Amino acid sequence: MKLVVQRWMLLAMATQALSAAAAAAAGSDWQMLTVDGAGAGGLRSTKVANGPPKSLCGIAGRVAVTEADMSTALSLGTAFMLQSQHESGHFSYEFNWKLGTDPSDSASVSPVREAGAAWGLALIGLETKETEGSLPPKLTAALQKTLDFFEKHSKLTDKGLRLVAYPGLEGKLGDTGTLAILALANVDYLRTQAADEKERAHRLEFLRGLLLSLQAAVRDDGLVHKSYSLTEGTFRGDHTPYFDGEALLAFTKAAKYLGFSEFWPVIDKLANAGFRHIVRKGLKLQRDLPDMKGYYQWSSMAWHELLTSEHADKYAQFKPRLVDYGLWMVEVHNVNRRLKNTGYAFEGLIPAYFGARDLGLQDAQGILGCAIDEGMKRVTSMQLGHPLASGLAAEAPTLERTQGGVQNSFTEPGLRIDTTQHQMHAVIMMRRLLSGRNLI
Repeated sequence: MKLVVQRWMLLAMATQALSAAAAAAAGSDWQMLTVDGAGAGGLRSTKVANGPPKSLCGIAGRVAVTEADMSTALSLGTAFMLQSQHESGHFSYEFNWKLGTDPSDSASVSPVREAGAAWGLALIGLETKETEGSLPPKLTAALQKTLDFFEKHSKLTDKGLRLVAYPGLEGKLGDTGTLAILALANVDYLRTQAADEKERAHRLEFLRGLLLSLQAAVRDDGLVHKSYSLTEGTFRGDHTPYFDGEALLAFTKAAKYLGFSEFWPVIDKLANAGFRHIVRKGLKLQRDLPDMKGYYQWSSMAWHELLTSEHADKYAQFKPRLVDYGLWMVEVHNVNRRLKNTGYAFEGLIPAYFGARDLGLQDAQGILGCAIDEGMKRVTSMQLGHPLASGLAAEAPTLERTQGGVQNSFTEPGLRIDTTQHQMHAVIMMRRLLSGRNLI
């Protein structure tokens, strides 16, 4: 019985000469998606040169997003994020530019998304350091202020676990994802080299406590408990794909960039369990299974980090998986047909593009490139103050408080801090892709 061949898998037809053994050695999880189940591989022999792409998308008449567009977006987004920070160090979660309101009730508080804003500033700081040589004092101060805020509102258990006790939410279960993303914020802040020796030692110790907490959250099946109890200092509950991916990325970057090598066994457990429990079935069946979207960009970023680490050979099978998952996001999840802002997705799709390039998968590279170009233009049109802004975003008045904020859809005036943060990371990635630089 013949199996269905997906559109992008037509490239496998051009490589019938590859043996099943060669395809297996390449690590492809798509061997089953071939005519008559013959096991033909999906890897092309023609390699694509590194450096800036001549064109992300070959569709005639399309006006491509440029590096200059992305630089403008990053400058605007950075200003909005700094404007959204309170003196205490925490962030306004959402600002409605049409009503001029900044909700402050407890229902609008999201510690995990505020930790995401801290991480977003750290990534902006890292990009600024690499491109300009140093961080502006205002950005350094904002980073230190938000990290200090979370440290102030945290507790250390007798087992050395560091847990966030967000103001007003101390009596509720905490989110494991807050710890993971706060760990990412500390990792990438330390990578900027902005901290002096004393501060660096202090942040590293704080980070170690976060990582020990995340380690305690890992279940026997390799997924992560989604909640923790401040009073008991323990983790509990089911998993959520968001926190599974966030924890994997946090461990990976801490081990890779800051020498926390004792966590490599945990990384291995998380990476393999996440693919096995969350991704594999959906890729095989080409179905949009519930957990796949939440795990998508976090796992893709983590896999890219693994594939560019000293352990790259061990994780070689994740490179075709990275590409396949990206194609799933484009062709099955239909990311560019979604009504909401999807800036988060390009944090995964751009690493997938790099994977397709490295493997010489030109058809996949073309599909991913067009999706990235179309999608980044689409989400940039939701940014207030950008020349590409359209629809409601283009109608917004020019105000210092709102310029650079990103709407959650074409029709919603709310400017969420997490929407802007994810999009700015994608913008950094896109700018690096267009200029021929590696991701950070």
